[in-house]
Amino acid sequence: VLYTLGQSNDSTSFYNVHNEILRGRDDRLAHLLSIFALVERGLSKIQGVSTTAHRGVSRLNEPNKFQVGKEVCFSSITSASTSKVVACAFAKTRSRTGRYEPVLFEMNFCDAKAISPFS
Repeated sequence: VLYTLGQSNDSTSFYNVHNEILRGRDDRLAHLLSIFALVERGLSKIQGVSTTAHRGVSRLNEPNKFQVGKEVCFSSITSASTSKVVACAFAKTRSRTGRYEPVLFEMNFCDAKAISPFS
């Protein structure tokens, strides 16, 4: 619920603050441990599935560092869709710089947790 309620552009939303702390890896990270425990506990109750999902991104700082077939680690909570069409729509969203730099990630999961039925 915390994740799905924080999908705004507001810099104070749970989603934005949480991911800022994860990316920064600073002292505030310790404060999130109890939240991580609750999220992990909830996710453990959801049946895992093997699936392919897609993530569309309109802007990347270093798009050339990503190569097909290479492993990628997102240091944040990251959403994805099993629909390539939906992910492509996110990739085509205008970036803050006003330029289009679309990237589509195709990800293969062996234990994905689908949370959309709960949001």
